Amino acid sequence: MNIEIEREKDGRWIAEVPDLHGVMVYAQSQEEVVSKVKALALRVLADRLEHGEEIPELSNIFVAPVFALWNAYVSGSGTLILYLNRLIFIILHVFS
Repeated sequence: MNIEIEREKDGRWIAEVPDLHGVMVYAQSQEEVVSKVKALALRVLADRLEHGEEIPELSNIFVAPVFALWNAYVSGSGTLILYLNRLIFIILHVFS
């Protein structure tokens, strides 16, 4: 997910995640605004999951890797670590 950051004329920073309607925050520094918008985005996604809403942005994270992990575990092929590494990469990519 992309984060858009701008500095207002009054010096405050504003950040939003365009893919998540309403995820927008203000802060006094660029680092703070990025941290706050990431936290808010995660809260919105968690709320949607809790209420059974679809989250297209996460569909590939929770479906395909879970089956791949199970298959790697059952087959004992030693590829479990590779699938775990891929899952971590995907999660970090989605929230970077």
